[in-house]
Amino acid sequence: MWTRSRIAVVVAVTVAGCSKREEPEPAAGSAAGSAAAVVPGNPNDATDESLLATAEALEAAAQRGDVRWTRTAGHDLMTFSKDGRLQQQPFPAPKHGHGDSVNDAWLAPDGTLFTAGDMITGVPGPDTGAVHRMLPGGPLERVLELPERELWSVWGRSASDVYAVGPKVVVHWNGATWSELPIDGVVGDINNVTGTATELWIAGANNDPESSRIYRLTGTTWQREIEVPCVLRGLSIVNATLYAGGACNTVFRRGSDGTWTNERIPQSFVYDLVATSDSVVYAAATQLLRRNLDGTWVVADAGLPRVHSVYPGRGAQIFAVGNFEYPGNSAISFGAGNRFQIFPLGDCDHVTGTPDLLHCVRERFESSPPPPDLR
Repeated sequence: MWTRSRIAVVVAVTVAGCSKREEPEPAAGSAAGSAAAVVPGNPNDATDESLLATAEALEAAAQRGDVRWTRTAGHDLMTFSKDGRLQQQPFPAPKHGHGDSVNDAWLAPDGTLFTAGDMITGVPGPDTGAVHRMLPGGPLERVLELPERELWSVWGRSASDVYAVGPKVVVHWNGATWSELPIDGVVGDINNVTGTATELWIAGANNDPESSRIYRLTGTTWQREIEVPCVLRGLSIVNATLYAGGACNTVFRRGSDGTWTNERIPQSFVYDLVATSDSVVYAAATQLLRRNLDGTWVVADAGLPRVHSVYPGRGAQIFAVGNFEYPGNSAISFGAGNRFQIFPLGDCDHVTGTPDLLHCVRERFESSPPPPDLR
């Protein structure tokens, strides 16, 4: 074994707690056959009022000069081998000279790496979507640019069968060319894609009011499967069982019989989730949560008090990305169940790999003036 922000602020912030919200009835069209009401939530159980107070405090700190503002200056791909060797190579320079964002990464079975993101234009409106690819042993290269089409998620079946999605686009790589799939009837900003050998699924989210819809591709038509009253952040399927989670206290599960249910989790917000089998799922929800075979959700000991991202490894194993403390001191945890190995790699994100090789994306920063309004 082994030996998404564009402006970052370095400051310690105390977030106020919150009282329990009154639980509403499940919205029409929400998961059926479930006892768990869906309650929208914020990270760390923060209230909307406390989040606004935090933003105002940061604005005041910026005016006093107590805050150091930075912005992205590009990204590096960090590759760690089993024997401890580290290779670092920069992503190709962004086109517009205003930095870029890498939003997701996926590793094909043959070891080909794909990343999805965007290059910042510096003007109002959507940025330029970008897909980068690295063949085994080859250089990191940009293989797709989409003006005014940001890309937020990437997934595939093989190195010649890959999908990337963004708010208003779904594109497919067939090994020779990229093509755009029709998205007629899809409501919301598309922020996730996943699938199986025979199926393709996406999620579309709205912020005002908060809601999300999950769609399954049937032929050339996107069929809406479910609508939920919160913004979904993660989507993962194994065999015929699909899981989704986001800004609410619930994970949504579609069983192999097509029935949707709600499952209450011991947190109020899911940043990301990964299913490793029909029954076992991991969710980044400040703490790392694990779904057991009996359907219960528990805290998994990944060795990181704060976890903000999870990525599939191989088989039952996952990568969890988080912090020993916040801000700073980030690390990657690799394993399954309650057996994890910590890699103190620092500021790495979008992790993917095999038992012999690990890739992660590390952002470079440069000093920046504060934005005019944090809110």
